[in-house]
Amino acid sequence: MLIDYIKKPVLFTEKTISRLENNQYTFDVIDSLTKSQIRQIFQKLYNIKSFKINSYKLNRKKIRLLASKGYKTKKKRIIISLPKTQKLPIDISLG
Repeated sequence: MLIDYIKKPVLFTEKTISRLENNQYTFDVIDSLTKSQIRQIFQKLYNIKSFKINSYKLNRKKIRLLASKGYKTKKKRIIISLPKTQKLPIDISLG
C-alpha cells in the first residue's frame, strides 16, 4: 500500500509546528524514495495537485550497548509546501 512508504508525520518540534502555520508539512519516509515517487504518493493519497517537495537525509547517530557499537537506522525527511488554499488532513495531536 502507498501509506506504508510514509512512516509518520513529524509534529513534535517547535520548528515543524511553526512550519504548519505556513502550510509546510514534515514527514519521515522510506529513504529509497525519490521526489517524483513521493509526489505520486501524495497526489494519490491526499488528492493534492500543486506542491513543492524538499527532502534531506538525517545524520546517523552512534549508539553503544555495553561492548557493542553501532549506528541508528537512516532516516529521510521531507517537507511539503502547499499553497494557502490547500490543507492536508493531519491531526496535530498525533505527534
